[in-house]
Amino acid sequence: MSARRFQRGDFVRYDGSLECWRGTWWTVEEVVTDRCNRTHAYTLASNGIGRLRNVKPEHISQPARD
Repeated sequence: MSARRFQRGDFVRYDGSLECWRGTWWTVEEVVTDRCNRTHAYTLASNGIGRLRNVKPEHISQPARD
C-alpha cells in the first residue's frame, strides 16, 4: 500500500476492506486532515457508483504507470 499523499483530482485504486469496491478506480474528491491526530482521510468519487468517505490512506494506491 502506498504511503504517498494524494491530492484532489488524483486517480486512485481502492484496496480497502469493502470487497465489492476493491480494485475499482476512483477520483480523489476531498482530502480531510485532522491536525490534532495528524491523520488524513479521503473522499473518493466515481461516476455511476457514488462516494466513499473517510477512506484511510493505506486503503488506496496508485500503481506506477509504464
